[in-house]
Amino acid sequence: MILESTFNDGDRLPEQHANIGVRSGLGQNISPFLKWSGFPDNTSSFAVIMVDYQAVSGPFIHWLVVNIPADARELEAGASLTDRMPPGALELNSDYGRPGYGGARPPAGTGEHGYKTTIYALNVDRMSLDPDVTLPGLEAALAGKVLSSAELTGAYSQ
Repeated sequence: MILESTFNDGDRLPEQHANIGVRSGLGQNISPFLKWSGFPDNTSSFAVIMVDYQAVSGPFIHWLVVNIPADARELEAGASLTDRMPPGALELNSDYGRPGYGGARPPAGTGEHGYKTTIYALNVDRMSLDPDVTLPGLEAALAGKVLSSAELTGAYSQ
C-alpha cells in the first residue's frame, strides 16, 4: 500500500498544516492532502490517524478518521470537518478534545516532532468507536481488521 501527500516521508510538515498559534504565525490548521493506492481488492473501508509520538505528555492524536468508504482514494487538503470528506467518513475527537484535524503545535524548544500519518485498509465497512477513543483503544479496535497499511511522517518544530 502507498500513501502520498503534499510532503514526502521525513520532510518538514508544510506550515499550513501547523495549528493556528505556532510561533511562525503561518499555521492555518489545514488538514493535509492524502492519496492512497495499492490496497487489497477486498478492502471494505479505510481509517486514517495522525499521531505525534514525541509529544511531551505521550502520544498525541492529531487526526482520526474512520469509516472512509472503500471507493475513496484521497482526502482533499482542508477537507476536515467539511462536506468534502467522503460520504460516511467519521472524524473522531483528536487529543485537542474536538473532532477533526488538529495541526502540529509542539511546545517551543522541544525539538523536532514527527507527525506520523497512517492509512489502514480494513476488512469491515464501519467501526463503532467512542468519539474520545484513546490510542490504545483504537489499536485494540483495529486488531484483526487491518488488511494493509501505509504511513508517512512529517517533521515539525518551533
